[in-house]
Amino acid sequence: MEKELLRVEGLTVKFRTYNGEVTAVNNLDLLLNKNETLGIVGESGSGKSITSLSIMGLLDEATSSVTGQALFRGADLVKMKEKEKQEYRGNHLAMIFQEPMTSLNPLHKCGQQIIESMLIHTDLTKSEAKAKAIDLLNLVGIPAPEQRFNEYPHQMSGGMRQRIMIAMALACDPALLIADEPTTALDVTIQAQILELLKELKDRLKMGIIMITHDLGVVAEVCDRVIVMYTGKVVEQGLIREILDNPLHPYTEGLIAAIPNIQDQKGKLSSIDGVVPQLTDMPQGCSFHPRCPYAMEICKARRPGITTLENGRKVRCFNYSMIEEVEEIKENGVTT
Repeated sequence: MEKELLRVEGLTVKFRTYNGEVTAVNNLDLLLNKNETLGIVGESGSGKSITSLSIMGLLDEATSSVTGQALFRGADLVKMKEKEKQEYRGNHLAMIFQEPMTSLNPLHKCGQQIIESMLIHTDLTKSEAKAKAIDLLNLVGIPAPEQRFNEYPHQMSGGMRQRIMIAMALACDPALLIADEPTTALDVTIQAQILELLKELKDRLKMGIIMITHDLGVVAEVCDRVIVMYTGKVVEQGLIREILDNPLHPYTEGLIAAIPNIQDQKGKLSSIDGVVPQLTDMPQGCSFHPRCPYAMEICKARRPGITTLENGRKVRCFNYSMIEEVEEIKENGVTT
């Protein structure tokens, strides 16, 4: 228990829409330990960002409902009142958002945005907070930090704005950092620098990181374990090397196959047929079966449960559960 930082159990997020209630995250479980990076990967619309926003308590309660547990050091973030959540956010929990230009306030200098959470959550004076902010700017690799402290977001490049976001997130020494697509829209060189920076900071500060991305290359670079999501459900999870070397779920297999192979420049690029279904129009049975090359009749009629294999590996697929029933279906078909 000492190394356990965050335990999420049965997390379900529903939204109220004009077409009725839809489920964006369905009964999700995850575990994050101290000094560990957990990747959450999947296509757009799979529920990755909604998961992080629900953990942070940033969803609009007027249009959404969150149930389940998100135990951070034993405290349930889901059941907290808004005032309690505000004490945790920016202090013990921090988040790096997808697009720094829309996350940073263009009317305020970068340094002022970094010290804001320090002035709210700590006893530091303004001069002490400024000194720490300059140290953070130096820590995240921004040159001339004293000068950059007094500059506005538009005066910086995309990579530097992303580093400003990281400095903001680290302002109060959080135990948990959620990075939502932290390298989106950055060129390859800057991406590598940001990922290396996050690895260094994790080891130096001994914090836990949840890395949300659609890029398996990013996951392979920085993550210890990975969760693969599809239509709001976990379809596979385990150690990163096990999943990359031996994907079990057809969706994971398709994602890995779609990674371009630099050694095979003349080969045809692989892709997963079809598109992610709309939450308001989910197929019957397994939500992936219309795109799955291995779909059986049972997949079209019933939804598979999650199966735990060796080493805590988990997969949601009939190929790894209900073996006797699957064999019967293969022989006799399925009745609905």
